[in-house]
Amino acid sequence: MATETAKTGRDSDKFMLRLPDGMRDRLKASAEENNRTLNAEVVARIEASYQAPRDRIAARAREIELGVSEVAARGEMLDLRAELLHSRLDRLQSRIEQAPTAALAAELTQQANELRAELAKVQHARAQFAEQSADLVDRMARIRAMVERSPEE
Repeated sequence: MATETAKTGRDSDKFMLRLPDGMRDRLKASAEENNRTLNAEVVARIEASYQAPRDRIAARAREIELGVSEVAARGEMLDLRAELLHSRLDRLQSRIEQAPTAALAAELTQQANELRAELAKVQHARAQFAEQSADLVDRMARIRAMVERSPEE
């Protein structure tokens, strides 16, 4: 194990720090990457470990809020797609009823069936997005409760 001595300017503030083999080298490399001294790197990492739980929770909440927004936008797109498909089906149904020949009616019925299949897929996807949205909203509620319970630092 490597041993480091840190000093803050007063002899009474000296301390010995024992590090596992290889950790000093990793810390030194990180310090160089971050343009800090070895001591500043250690202090920064210790400070980060004391980051307020509320800050970490709030950051996670923001990530989930973005997810909620994305799911909502996708859901709205699916709703619009379903609306368009319903409209096309209505028009096809009118054309089928007014078809002058059985062959044209059969062709239009085939197109209507294809649209119904596509609509079923869209409705299934919409249901999945509704589930995801409900899950994310539930997660947001739990995170808000955690924020309210966590001490401010």
